[in-house]
Amino acid sequence: MDKKPQIITYLEQVAPFIPFPIYWGDAITLKVLGANQSCLEAMGTKVPEDVIGKTPYDYYPKGIADNIIEHVKKVVAEKKPLTQEDVIQDITTGKTRYYSAIRAPLFASNSTKVVAIIGTSVEITAEKEAEQLREQIARHQAIAEEQGKFQGFVEQLLHVINGYQISALNHKLGKSPPDINAKIAPDIVLTSREKEVLYYLNMNMTPKEIATVLSITNSKEMKPKSVQAVIDKQLYPKFDVYSVSQLIEKANLLKLTPFLL
Repeated sequence: MDKKPQIITYLEQVAPFIPFPIYWGDAITLKVLGANQSCLEAMGTKVPEDVIGKTPYDYYPKGIADNIIEHVKKVVAEKKPLTQEDVIQDITTGKTRYYSAIRAPLFASNSTKVVAIIGTSVEITAEKEAEQLREQIARHQAIAEEQGKFQGFVEQLLHVINGYQISALNHKLGKSPPDINAKIAPDIVLTSREKEVLYYLNMNMTPKEIATVLSITNSKEMKPKSVQAVIDKQLYPKFDVYSVSQLIEKANLLKLTPFLL
């Protein structure tokens, strides 16, 4: 750039008073022409000479620099502001950081010629990490759901096998098969916590999964062993059963499963 465009002169005058990081660079050489103090500090320096006159290739690996340069060239070609996500490795810590980068063209006076690019970046690392965590949790929940369904199937299968074994033994002993309804007390009263646990058990959730859900819905940590205690020491005695499958079966027969109420 042989002669400094007037818009660059104006920019140099107002940039120190802009509260967020901004920088501007040559549209042809792609070299940084200037940056305000906020931008310098965001890049880990307070010395303009550490930035001015350099290109992205002086700061970042080729892949990252190529992505930035491609975006700048697109802004120049389309002559309009464009936004993209920049993934940058912090030079000092090595940590991957994410930015929402906005770059816009600067035009020569009374002309449509792009003479420079102005840009700013807003860090969105926390948002990206939260998004990745949500995706990871969703994947784990899907896996846990499938495992829970399989576990429920196994419990039901074992219950059926156990029933056949008991029937065969009773037949050998000359006993009649027990009436499943005879053991169920008609006046079973469930607490709110028992209803919650029974509801999620009926969804084939494990005590660990139930504890996680209840911790979220009640805004108070609940441990898996506490859920197991509700099952073993409260629900099993009330329904006179010894397994989750029997518990669910009897609760459904009495229409005591919460979603059936």
